[in-house]
Amino acid sequence: MQIKKQDLLGYFRKLGMEIVQDKTNLRLFLIYPPGKPSFQTQAKYLLHIPKSGSISTAELFKLATLSAQLKKDLLLPAKNTPPFHFLNLRKISP
Repeated sequence: MQIKKQDLLGYFRKLGMEIVQDKTNLRLFLIYPPGKPSFQTQAKYLLHIPKSGSISTAELFKLATLSAQLKKDLLLPAKNTPPFHFLNLRKISP
C-alpha cells in the first residue's frame, strides 16, 4: 500500500501543523506554529518523498510515530527550551 503526498499534507494539517514543499516538490518541511513563520528557524527537514510521489506504509508508520512525539513536545515543551522547540526530530528517509 502506498500513501500519496496529498494524504500526508492533510494528515499534518489535522495536527495543526503547516507543511510546505521545497522547489523540487520532493521534500516536506514541518512548520509550527502555522502562519507566517521564519522558514530558516522554524522549518525542519522532515521527510523525503520519492519521485513517484508516494511513501510506503512502513515509512508512514515511522512518520506517525515521530509526529506523535512532535505533537507531545510542542504541547509540553521540555524545561528551559524555547516555545515550539523540536525535540527528538530526526530525518526520515527511504
